[in-house]
Amino acid sequence: METFNYLRVVSRIADMISIDPSELNENDICYVVSIDDIMDYDDSITDLSQLSHMFYVSDINGVQSYAGWENVNNGSTEIQNKATYLESIISNSTGNNPHVGYGKYDNGKEYFEYMKQPFKRSIDNNLLPDADIQQAKQNEFDVSDIPLTTDEEHKKIEIIRDGNEIENYYLNSKVLTITNLRTESDYYKRYFKEVILPYLMQVIPSTTILILEDFD
Repeated sequence: METFNYLRVVSRIADMISIDPSELNENDICYVVSIDDIMDYDDSITDLSQLSHMFYVSDINGVQSYAGWENVNNGSTEIQNKATYLESIISNSTGNNPHVGYGKYDNGKEYFEYMKQPFKRSIDNNLLPDADIQQAKQNEFDVSDIPLTTDEEHKKIEIIRDGNEIENYYLNSKVLTITNLRTESDYYKRYFKEVILPYLMQVIPSTTILILEDFD
């Protein structure tokens, strides 16, 4: 996916209005994967087929409620044109673009922190009862990567035929290894495969070698 600093992807309407307001700007667009819960916030809606899955910030001061958002179908021509273009490039495996830093880039540090701890967002935003926080903090995946060498010669491989070099390729040394430390739990294996893995396949670079350990 291309990088857009005005696009967010969330699961439901409830998640959209839970976005940190400091991360949003007027007219930012949010793609909502499932809008089934929209009638919890607007009882005038009876036909979901008439709605786009994209919403934009119509009132930056009210984004923590549904009133601060508007469906792009009701937006200006500029908003609708932007949404149409974004809709055309969003794949079926939606997920937040890791390159969208909203002006705050950290070389992927936060991305790996959230991949490592699946309940981190709930913990950071105090969305769990106090009795469950400690247990949630203990649930972690072992996420590690192999840093790239700065020595270009060490990144090349050679194909030799009859003593002569016929090809010289750069070796892809970008490797992401994720190890399941909760091998006794089918729940965590299923959570990773059904929730995290589809997101992961969307956002990691296509040239990265992904290694999954102990998820069988």
